[in-house]
Amino acid sequence: MKETFIKTLVLVVVSLAFFVPPVKGETCFTLLPEKKVTMGIGFGGETVSFKGTLPQPGTTVIVQVKSENNPPIKLVRKGRVVFFWMSVKQFEVSHVPFLYKVFSSGNLTDVLNENLKKELNIGYDALKQNLRLKLLTGKSSDDDLNVVFDGFLKMKEKTGLYGVRENAIEINKENNAFKFDLHFSDRAVEGNYTITCWAIKDGVILGDTQETIAIEKVGLSQWLTYMAQHHGAIYGIIAVVIAIVVGLLAGFIFKGGSH
Repeated sequence: MKETFIKTLVLVVVSLAFFVPPVKGETCFTLLPEKKVTMGIGFGGETVSFKGTLPQPGTTVIVQVKSENNPPIKLVRKGRVVFFWMSVKQFEVSHVPFLYKVFSSGNLTDVLNENLKKELNIGYDALKQNLRLKLLTGKSSDDDLNVVFDGFLKMKEKTGLYGVRENAIEINKENNAFKFDLHFSDRAVEGNYTITCWAIKDGVILGDTQETIAIEKVGLSQWLTYMAQHHGAIYGIIAVVIAIVVGLLAGFIFKGGSH
């Protein structure tokens, strides 16, 4: 009995000697080779590459991208009225980001326990909890939130503004370096975008960091936006003139092609 106790004690001591617990507070990465994306006339989207180094081997990295400029939007819910399918309700949707993307180097369900989900407030479920739905027209029903949120997600994912991509971040196991590409589609709007990264191991956040990248309009696109916001009357006249010129050019081209 005494020998067994001594062997067990030695085994525990050796195990503790070689066990290295995750240490919180270590830096996750320093990113953003570019701090700004410029958007001019004919902007077709842009991809920004990110690189970083993880604090410990076996760490999972999760990156969340959110827009800071998030104005409310109006959505309609359609329903059958007699023989026709038409809009029966209108809602104002607020407290959700215009752009929202999540990237990870592993499966989120394997990495995020219930405590981490609440602490990080990450993913579509968190967005749904934060969403505010205001009925503008029509009669409310119990399933409004689910129906509107599902339709909202489909619309955002279709336009490339929302997405959750698991196992999308590559990690080099030799040096714990990682990289991924963030694509801003042509639907992205001017403003700041917050990029938050967490390094997680065994249910513990080893480190986190946050950066901001800006999308700015330049050239003619910037000037037109300024005119629309500060000189609406002049902008309206310019828009009418441009429409007339385009119409005349189109008529001239088609008329010339008919001969």
